[in-house]
Amino acid sequence: MAKTKAFNMAELIRHLNYNATNDTLETNKSIKSEGKVRKTKVTTTTAQQEIDSFVKADYSAAQYIITASQGSEYHTTVILINHDGDDAFSTQYADVMSDAVIATYTGNVSGSNIQLLATPVATNTTFKFQVEFVDA
Repeated sequence: MAKTKAFNMAELIRHLNYNATNDTLETNKSIKSEGKVRKTKVTTTTAQQEIDSFVKADYSAAQYIITASQGSEYHTTVILINHDGDDAFSTQYADVMSDAVIATYTGNVSGSNIQLLATPVATNTTFKFQVEFVDA
């Protein structure tokens, strides 16, 4: 049976547990974060391109908080990506825009890596982001 995107997102969520005693979310997976390290990528084309990647054997999922800017326009969003080793699954939510969509995003498997791909609507788009990973 083929796994759906919803199934893969549910698989990610199932590792989270709510502890009512101390009102916290807990997980049996370790979560690694690059914290407040800012990564930046500036594009020169509107073609789909890699914004970031991670080794699929090391991490089962990633959460990106991205701000894309083009001139005085801004588009901030959250992207979740997980994978089953063969396919990557992603969802985008929490979009906040100053005017219009600046880029669209998708996850992709490329060899031993999982890629975050972006398709900007204009050249010279700047992507700044923070990422958190969930161990495989």
